[in-house]
Amino acid sequence: MTLKRLLDPHHPLFERPLWRWLTTLMPLAWAGIEFYNQQILWALLFLAAGLYAGWMLFVVRAREIIARGGQDKAAPSDRPGS
Repeated sequence: MTLKRLLDPHHPLFERPLWRWLTTLMPLAWAGIEFYNQQILWALLFLAAGLYAGWMLFVVRAREIIARGGQDKAAPSDRPGS
């Protein structure tokens, strides 16, 4: 059984580091704003979203690239849903 990912780290949008960083840092920044406004539930949700995005886009992506021998792009048959 394979699970689908909420965020695909190999989507063409995330080839440029700028979009990986923005996808990670924007929810974390918003979590800080929510903490400042004492909206703890929303802060925790955005914190979790930012941490998940960072994990997927930096850690998981790097591990999968290393496992493929340094090839950044997955073959079409390797992509989920193909």
